[in-house]
This record gives sequence, structure tokens and C-alpha cells, in this order.
Amino acid sequence: MAVPYKKIARKDPRKADAIEKFYPQLVTLGQSASLESIAYEMKEKSSLSLGDIKSVLTNFVEAMRTSLYNGQSVNIRDFGVFSLSARTKGVDAEKDCTAKNIMAVKKKTPHPHHPAFYASK
Repeated sequence: MAVPYKKIARKDPRKADAIEKFYPQLVTLGQSASLESIAYEMKEKSSLSLGDIKSVLTNFVEAMRTSLYNGQSVNIRDFGVFSLSARTKGVDAEKDCTAKNIMAVKKKTPHPHHPAFYASK
């Protein structure tokens, strides 16, 4: 499956005399796919009902969220490893290092260089 991209000219910012090179940059087309649209596409390729598929996907997302917030990463073979990352504030003394120093938590999605994301030739 080919991945849509556009060609972007960039210079290496670390080199003052850098020559512009062209790089493919992935693009997002149209609206984001929703759970509903993914479930419908899956329904068209299986004997399951739309409701059954939506239920499985919803439960999957909830189970994945629970695993992540329990400190586990989630490895979906041929897709990637999901984990949490945090923006934190440092303190001088170990005793002052508490959950209050966690400013934000976000889900880390598979890296775009993961083999599952290689564009077809």
C-alpha cells in the first residue's frame, strides 16, 4: 500500500553552506478515520455485524488504555508498540519527587520508521 506524500525542499540547519535536498513528507488526506468508518470497512470484509465490530474495537481501546495506565506498553505485532510518556518537572531532593511533578502524560504511538510504516515501492 502506497503512502501519500509531498516533496519538500530542506537544508541541513547545522550547516551554513548546506545545499537544499528534497525529502518526502507524509501528508494526511481528508478527515480522520473514525471508529465507525473503520468498523464499517471491517464489516465489509467479514461476516461480523457492524455492532459486533464496534463493540470489539471499543473494548480494545479501553483495554489498551487500562494496560498503558497500569504501566505496560502495548505491542501490536506488525503495527507497533504503544506506551506512555510524560512531561515532568525536576526537583532538587528525591523526597520532593512525587506524582505532582508529572505535568502531562501522553500516549506514544509507533514511530513512523517502524517497519509496519515503510512505504511500498
